[in-house]
Amino acid sequence: MEPITASILIILGKYALDKGVELGKEVGPQALATAKEIALKALEKLRQQPAGTVIAEEYQEDPETYAKPVAKEVDKAVAQDKEFKAQMEALLKQYDELAARFAASKGDTHMSIFVQGERNAVISGDVSNSIINTGDNNTIGRG
Repeated sequence: MEPITASILIILGKYALDKGVELGKEVGPQALATAKEIALKALEKLRQQPAGTVIAEEYQEDPETYAKPVAKEVDKAVAQDKEFKAQMEALLKQYDELAARFAASKGDTHMSIFVQGERNAVISGDVSNSIINTGDNNTIGRG
């Protein structure tokens, strides 16, 4: 799986469950709008393939059941379409920045983990007192 796929799927999954109601409470309206854009672009990309249309439609009705087929198709799209991948990377960065700004405005901290890079993890935000599991089965504790 392409490292960025996991980040797309996390946001897509959170958005799909209730059209972003709970996610909006967590990240604020601006980041929610970006999450919606990520979700819509990902599903739109799937609909460009005949089998993807069915998967995208079923996913919107039952996200939990169709999560694996969507993951497979999103991963293929990221691997094959560099422009789509670049769009998703830019949107994920924007989402993270907006979510962090919203959290800071409430006196909270925001942490996003985007899976990418050599050891498959990029963390932004405050990760104090956290345990970080890297892609190579190492666990890093930071206090």
